[in-house]
Amino acid sequence: MTQLKPALAPVAVVVIVALAACSRPVPNTHFYQLAVPSAVAGPFDPEAAPLEAILALAPVTSVSALRASEIAYVATSTEVVYFAYHRWVDTPERLTEERLIQDLSRAGRFRAVVSNNPTAAATHVLICRLLGFHEREVGGVAHGVVALDVELRAATGGPPLLRRAYEVARPAGSAAPAAVVIAINEAIDELSGRLIADISTALSAPPDAAQP
Repeated sequence: MTQLKPALAPVAVVVIVALAACSRPVPNTHFYQLAVPSAVAGPFDPEAAPLEAILALAPVTSVSALRASEIAYVATSTEVVYFAYHRWVDTPERLTEERLIQDLSRAGRFRAVVSNNPTAAATHVLICRLLGFHEREVGGVAHGVVALDVELRAATGGPPLLRRAYEVARPAGSAAPAAVVIAINEAIDELSGRLIADISTALSAPPDAAQP
């Protein structure tokens, strides 16, 4: 896979912890998950006949800054802040993997979608690296950001059929973690729809149209 500049580079890490007096109770920890929309939206025809591809999703990997369950905020180009009492129910890479499996399956564009099991009779393998799953301030406004580096290959090998870096930033209603979670949900909704459309296009292209 082409090495792309990570959305989250190696950084100094700060954890936000409320330094409460001994007499004050410890704040409750809030847990968040990705919502699953009722339908997969995207720039593709939902009525089109499904492709014959059996798509295997390899385990999603991520940059080191996204391997914690705490919600991350990119404070500067060299600093990532984690909110100690606001966490995802799992790591961002695991949440992203589960969401992609659900969306790819429910889109109805492929004969089957499976996890990357060596015994699965997959015709194509999708390899994803999570580069962003965090809060970032854009123009003074808090945004939820999702960034994903994607490569699609035939299971038998050969050059990539699709190689693309996606990044979607959606404005949050406020800088509150719950609002940022909603924005991240909206960002992954959009990214997933675009990815499914691009995979469909790549698998419909002539065999010699693989991307360089």
